[in-house]
Amino acid sequence: MNAYIFTLQAATSIHPGGGTEIGLVDQPVQRERHTGFLKVEASSVKGGFRFDYAKKHEGKDEQVARIFGATPKSTNQDELSEAEAIIPSNIFFSDARILFFPVRSLQNVYQMVTCPMVLKQFLRDYKLAHGESLVEQDLPALEEMHFVPHTDNKSIDERVVLEEFALDRSDEASQFIDCVEAIFEKLGRELNEIKQRLIIIDDVTFTDFMKFSTEVVPRIRVGEQGVVEDGALWYEENVPPETIFYTVVHTEAKEANDYAQQYVDSPQSIRLGGNQTVGRGVFRVFAKEVTR
Repeated sequence: MNAYIFTLQAATSIHPGGGTEIGLVDQPVQRERHTGFLKVEASSVKGGFRFDYAKKHEGKDEQVARIFGATPKSTNQDELSEAEAIIPSNIFFSDARILFFPVRSLQNVYQMVTCPMVLKQFLRDYKLAHGESLVEQDLPALEEMHFVPHTDNKSIDERVVLEEFALDRSDEASQFIDCVEAIFEKLGRELNEIKQRLIIIDDVTFTDFMKFSTEVVPRIRVGEQGVVEDGALWYEENVPPETIFYTVVHTEAKEANDYAQQYVDSPQSIRLGGNQTVGRGVFRVFAKEVTR
């Protein structure tokens, strides 16, 4: 089995729908239950990749099934031929977890933020895929309302203002910089440009940005007479452009491995999530093989 890390960088606003709620936001995005961190469910990720591949290979259902699997059209087992039986998937996706998140700033327009909890989760996922640790040292905790800038981020000095929060620079620097440099080395040069905006902030402040720094957009539905229908106003939450997720991908058969290798050789665009007809859901995707 081969293992890859796919990096998903939002090129537009993204709406991985999390159902409906009674509250300020009618249609929220998906989040982890225990942390509140943004995510995209594995089923949504796989479905988006499958749809993209099937569209590019229209009429080649068997080829699609050999990679992504297939279920029979009939539930009556007596009606199924051997060719119509369930075909297991040869590619496996994890949930797409958050890695870097854009936040408005008085310095440099916006900063790309992450936190120790996110970095530790990435290191755990990498070890599960690769079999060995990416870095040897454990990351320390950051004091609340403190940050560590990447060495390439020259826009800030001793204090940074993110949204309405003012954070002070921490003395805990070297281990975080070593960690993010190791991550950049594994994920590839496509992410190097964000180093000039990257800062590591404490877990509590990062959680606040996950809850309150997404986009909330009012939507309406226009009726036949060209006016808004009664009750047709709702508020929709979106993940902002430039947000970076990652998903761990495993492949078993040659066809699935060749498919994953495409994203290693050449970064591509793909659409995931809802509201694609109104400009949502475009990701830039690039991958690195991390097979043990």
